[in-house]
Amino acid sequence: MPRQAKTARRKRWAYSAGARGVNRVRAFAHAKTGALYLEWKAPDAEGIVRTVREPLTDCSQDEATAAADRKAVAIRAAGASAPRGPLTLGMLFDMYLREANPDRTTVKHNERATALFYGCWGRERNVVTLSPSDIKHYIRERRAGRIVRLDKKGMPVAGKPVRDRVLEEDLTFLRTVIRWATREKKDGNGRWLLDSDPVGAFDIPREKDVRRPMLPVGEVERMLEKALVVDRRVWLALTLCHETGRRLNSVRMLRWSDLDLTAQTIRWVGERQKNGETSVTPMTAALVAALKQERRARAVISDGWLFPSSRSEEPIHRKVFYNGWAAVRTACGLELIGAAFHTQRRSMASDFSTAPLAVVAEIGGWKHPEVALKVYQQPNLEQQRSVLGQREFYKKRA
Repeated sequence: MPRQAKTARRKRWAYSAGARGVNRVRAFAHAKTGALYLEWKAPDAEGIVRTVREPLTDCSQDEATAAADRKAVAIRAAGASAPRGPLTLGMLFDMYLREANPDRTTVKHNERATALFYGCWGRERNVVTLSPSDIKHYIRERRAGRIVRLDKKGMPVAGKPVRDRVLEEDLTFLRTVIRWATREKKDGNGRWLLDSDPVGAFDIPREKDVRRPMLPVGEVERMLEKALVVDRRVWLALTLCHETGRRLNSVRMLRWSDLDLTAQTIRWVGERQKNGETSVTPMTAALVAALKQERRARAVISDGWLFPSSRSEEPIHRKVFYNGWAAVRTACGLELIGAAFHTQRRSMASDFSTAPLAVVAEIGGWKHPEVALKVYQQPNLEQQRSVLGQREFYKKRA
């Protein structure tokens, strides 16, 4: 017997007044009885927001509409005059990290900075009592390494002295959170979380002598030779970073299917990149040879991670590469520097300082080309002499 078609649901009357999340009130007719009701949300005695429903007896739809309008006006008026409890640092940062933290690459830093703010000012500190002197106190204590924070397990972690670059990241995050509370986030009564910025404009320390080291070509060649002996994975990662100029994490997240050894191209999948963009870049002959050598050594016949982990389905952790970098540097007898694989990103940008900036940005995966120009390119003396030699004055003297 064929199934009978469902009867269309009868549309019931409804009307809404007020703003959603602030003073929204809904008047509606019950689907079965046709009785009219008002419905809105309000906190109970324990502060839990619940739905309140009030029946309207002997009332027409026009009268129910007017009742909803009056109720919405009353809720807004009550909210505007109701006293508001203190907004603590814990409440503010919990809301921001839960609702607004935009970039997954900054989550760990923001959580660590939040714990440091708690360690300096206290989790229960009222946000509106912060002042410029509190910012200066944080700068002094953080710079000297005297702030103790709690980790996720509640264990104290001693601080260590930091440079102005770290302070810049911490205080930029603080300013972002405060502006979010004054311009983007409202409470249940439709008011901004903060009526104004409690600390106002404050000076954020800027690194005057930024350390952006690069490895000379000769040292890179030595490290590649030693890496083959110390850890083949580090050798391949260093080769990729050197030949592509990409970040270590982008290299670490490559799959064999991203590598076209015939066309000699690499596909960088957007969801695995810091800039979130998918792009295809060419390979150098040296990189193609290294990948073919690695494929033969592993006897790879199917797709998979270029750097597979034996413990999980994800690639191996980045700490493996950094530990390997230190071991290789020690084997080369070279002084350790903190930048590790990022030195190759700077070298690539600097080597191509005379190339079109858009091309350099596409090869290296910079979303904003000016970053490659202002932060990564470091023209050496030979490049500077070459430019100076092009002046007509020097041509005549030669």
